[in-house]
Amino acid sequence: MYPNFTKEDVWNLCLTMIEKDAPYPDLIKDLKQYKDDFYHIYFRIKEEHSHVKNKYYRTEGKEGIVNPLHLEHYSRLMYYFSRHLFLKQADKIILDQIFLSIKSKCAIDLFYEFDIKKYFMPFHAYASVLGRAEYGNYTIITQNCTIGNNYGKYPKLGDGLILSPGAIVLGSCRIGKNVQIAAGALVVDTDVADDTVVFGRVPNLDFRKNKRDNISMYFDIE
Repeated sequence: MYPNFTKEDVWNLCLTMIEKDAPYPDLIKDLKQYKDDFYHIYFRIKEEHSHVKNKYYRTEGKEGIVNPLHLEHYSRLMYYFSRHLFLKQADKIILDQIFLSIKSKCAIDLFYEFDIKKYFMPFHAYASVLGRAEYGNYTIITQNCTIGNNYGKYPKLGDGLILSPGAIVLGSCRIGKNVQIAAGALVVDTDVADDTVVFGRVPNLDFRKNKRDNISMYFDIE
C-alpha cells in the first residue's frame, strides 16, 4: 500500500528532491513563496490521478494518489508546477532548476514553455523528449519517444494520442483523435486521420483502423 502523503508531505519531499539537483543556493528559499501555487497543482494532479486506471495512481476507492517518490508522479507534478510558474512569469532560474530536476531524476524532457494539456501521462517514459507542438488532452507516452520540429515546423496532436515505445512524430503533422503511433514508427510531415494506428517509417507508413478507444483504456472519464 502506498503511503498516505499529505499535501505538506508532498511539498516537503519535492523541496528535498529538487534541492539535491539544484546548484543554485537560494532556490528553496525562492520556491517557498510559491507554496500555495504548488498546492493548487497538487490538487489538480490528485484529481486527474483519481481517473487513471492504474493501481499506482489511485486507491481502490478511486482517490487520487500523489507520490513524488514514484517518478512518473514527480515528473507530472513538477512539469505542471513549472508551467504554472512560467505563466506567472516567475524567475527563469527557478524554472530552469525545476526543469533540470525533472531531467536528472526522470530522464524525460518536459520544458515549461510548452503547453502540454491535461491528463498527460508518461508511463515508463525514460529517454523521451516532448518538444514544441500543439498538444491535445490525454496524451500517453512511453519510453524513448520524441515529439518535435522538422525544419521549423511542428506537429498538431489530437486528444487521446498514444506513443508506443520508440515512436517519433516530427514536423508538419496533423494527428487526429484516438491515434496510436506504434512501436518504432516514424511519422514526419504526415497527417493521420482520427481512429488510426500507424506502423512503419516514412515514406512507408501503414495506416490501420484503431478499433479501441484510447482514452477509456487508461481513464474513466464521465
